[in-house]
Amino acid sequence: MAEHQAFVDRVKGAERECYVVAAAVNHYGQAVQADDAQLPSKMSPRDLVTAADKVESTYIIRMWAEFETALRLYRRHSLPIKW
Repeated sequence: MAEHQAFVDRVKGAERECYVVAAAVNHYGQAVQADDAQLPSKMSPRDLVTAADKVESTYIIRMWAEFETALRLYRRHSLPIKW
């Protein structure tokens, strides 16, 4: 049961991280537009918009990786080995 809770905690943690990163990117974008912050050299405002658009898909991939890890652990510990 502890492994199950650890899996749930990792997935929920990835979800929370997604919300935090999306909020941070949005806040940074607003600061750049208001000239309260500058983008690093060789970056454009369009790069920031692209990053904001891809936050969710990045974390969906992260959550998929957590599910895949859980499946591998289940198979390793629960299913008999067939030779």
